[in-house]
Amino acid sequence: MPAESWEAVTDRVGAAANWPSDVFLVPRDDLPDGEPVGEALSAAFGAEPGDRVVEVSLARGPAAARSWLLGPADVSSLSVAR
Repeated sequence: MPAESWEAVTDRVGAAANWPSDVFLVPRDDLPDGEPVGEALSAAFGAEPGDRVVEVSLARGPAAARSWLLGPADVSSLSVAR
């Protein structure tokens, strides 16, 4: 999907879900392979300890989604020092 189309989709989903302005949808493809999710979100998107992460997969059942708060150990020390 072209980047412009993806932005339109996320804008519409966010508006329909009434997300606050500080909620972001980040596709897994936008994160580097092999890097822990928290570190990747911190380095690429400025995620900080205390931010909530919701991972959604194509799996069914309880494995389809998981949610957690980023802790200091989830982000690199470089990004925490910013």
